[in-house]
Amino acid sequence: MKWVGFILLLILPGVTMAKTLRIAALYSLNNRGHENFGYGIEAACITNAVVEDARQNGLSISVESFDLGPTPISTADTARKIVDGKFDVALGTLVSSEAIVASRVFEAAKLPFIVPTATNPEVTEGKHLVARIPFSDMRQAELLSKLTVHELKPKVVAILRNASNPYSDYLGRTFRRDLEKERPDLKIYDFPVVDGFDDQHALVSSVLAVKPDLIFAPILQATIAYLYSELTRLNVKMTILGSDIVESDVNFLQVLGRTNPAIRFVFVQHWNRRYEGEIGATYRRLHDKYCSQYPSSMVTAAVFDATMLLLETVKKYPMARRQSLIDDFKRMKFTGLTGPMIYDQSGNVLKPLQLFTVRENKTVFWRSYQ
Repeated sequence: MKWVGFILLLILPGVTMAKTLRIAALYSLNNRGHENFGYGIEAACITNAVVEDARQNGLSISVESFDLGPTPISTADTARKIVDGKFDVALGTLVSSEAIVASRVFEAAKLPFIVPTATNPEVTEGKHLVARIPFSDMRQAELLSKLTVHELKPKVVAILRNASNPYSDYLGRTFRRDLEKERPDLKIYDFPVVDGFDDQHALVSSVLAVKPDLIFAPILQATIAYLYSELTRLNVKMTILGSDIVESDVNFLQVLGRTNPAIRFVFVQHWNRRYEGEIGATYRRLHDKYCSQYPSSMVTAAVFDATMLLLETVKKYPMARRQSLIDDFKRMKFTGLTGPMIYDQSGNVLKPLQLFTVRENKTVFWRSYQ
């Protein structure tokens, strides 16, 4: 009798069965760091792990991985390939320059796109089918400016930004604008560089000439590590403020060198590195089972949250597709490794910054800030 009832469901008019949700995961699938911001292959592993676990528990869902390649052109080509493949949702990219390119393609094709780590506002601005997991750089700049003025309290600030990179350029410019609002009398000096600039010694000399007591550096962590070691060599006392581009992996700490108590280094992450509650236990189980060859990181935590929230949305709204999928995704009550997912009316996530420092040759969680 149960089979008869199932067959009737299939043939009764007006009854619709949810189809398998097809996810396209797009990352840089190689074993090198992309812009020193984690590894795409780690992200792909976590995405596949979460989906495979859900499949084993009966959820009708599939995932196919795509390599977005090394350039904006290859990223756009990969995104168009995904559109042509008739997937239901795209999930991925790790940095803003990739996400901005992909988001334009997916928005035009009306394909939902979920971004785990890219923070530049242009990723989601004016787009109805794109959702991000982290805070935006508008929020990051605002909170960092308040932290700078009210707690770090410098007299002179130098800003290092890469004018060729949308993430670095926007964050550096917006941080300065917010600083000027918070404290109009603060001395602020701007030091833009472009892709291909490699005279770091000259840059450091120019910065030190204005005698800052705080340097804000939303730039590659390799450059920040050089800056830290050079300031240590020169016996300079100051604060370095880094953004969420700092992954703080083993290689970074090796380049950074021995901790210097004269330099206070504060930087942002999306995750406080604590495995809290049931969601933390789930992450550790899946990471240990499928991805133990890769270290846990802020990237893998954010990708885990993105994939888990997508699957929770599908469980609750199995028929949701296109615009309704993104709308339902943003309505879900979900707390992941990187914190609660609460979207404001403009579609931005109201998360705190997770602040870290460097002590005794290791990175240490300092506090949440909002």
